[in-house]
Amino acid sequence: GKSGEEAKMKLLGWFDGYLSKPVKKGPLFDTVYRALRQVTDLQPVEETARQEPPPSPPAAGSRVLVAEDHEVNRFLFQTILASLGYSPVLAANGREAIEAVEAALARREPFALIFMDVQMPEMNGYDATRRIRSLGVTTPIVAVTASTAKEGRELCIRAGMTDFLMKPFKKRDLVPVLERWIAPRQAPSAGGADGRAAGRVFDYEEAVATFLGNAATVRRLLGTFVTKVEGQIERIREGLSRADFPLLREEAHSIKGSGRNLQMETLGDAAGELEAAAAERSAERAAAGVRRLEAAFAEVKEAVADALKA
Repeated sequence: GKSGEEAKMKLLGWFDGYLSKPVKKGPLFDTVYRALRQVTDLQPVEETARQEPPPSPPAAGSRVLVAEDHEVNRFLFQTILASLGYSPVLAANGREAIEAVEAALARREPFALIFMDVQMPEMNGYDATRRIRSLGVTTPIVAVTASTAKEGRELCIRAGMTDFLMKPFKKRDLVPVLERWIAPRQAPSAGGADGRAAGRVFDYEEAVATFLGNAATVRRLLGTFVTKVEGQIERIREGLSRADFPLLREEAHSIKGSGRNLQMETLGDAAGELEAAAAERSAERAAAGVRRLEAAFAEVKEAVADALKA
């Protein structure tokens, strides 16, 4: 699902088809059919017409910080974000981004998401991200970069960034990033006063929908998942005690993917932050990440138990 990399691979002609996670039934069938029939009419991403689905409404109060030195790109971010209902705040370099974050913390109005250009004057995106993380900010930070090099991505992860947005970008590239990291507004459910918060912990109905309505499969997976994650968290605790960052990163990455596929956003976010801290080899951030992961998993266990009783 990363359009810049996908375009390069299509030009190289390495693959017969492409699937984005989470996998959907329709695209899976179509891609397999075309690959087996050897229908190789794949076009570069920018030349392929796409039917853009309507974006989910943004969460209430979703202010988005954009740190970008290029005036055109800043205006593009501002235009797209405003059209989608978000409130963009603009910074021209890393120092301005830090000042904006500090001001938001002082007002107790944290940003929902931060887009961070990697190369900026006065202070680059790597240094700005490290400084922001040192303030205790856990907001997802998306690296904005034109490079697809593995080394560049590793630098971003070590600095504390959470995701990537490739340049050049369009609205269709921005929407999935926003939906991935900012919870959409949901109507309160009958089960509680804060339906959105409950849905972020575990959305059983959405999990069933993800598995094509097969509730029996989801219920079976939930039991297996909880048992597996209990063991993974135990290994994570042991890994933290001996500063085994590769183990922390591997286990966190596994929990992140499985949790998000089962519609457990809070758990997926916590695992993603631990994964980033382990990549950075930051013992302090990793310890905080483990605590948040444990708290998120405790909420998930309670929510799953309630769902399985129903």
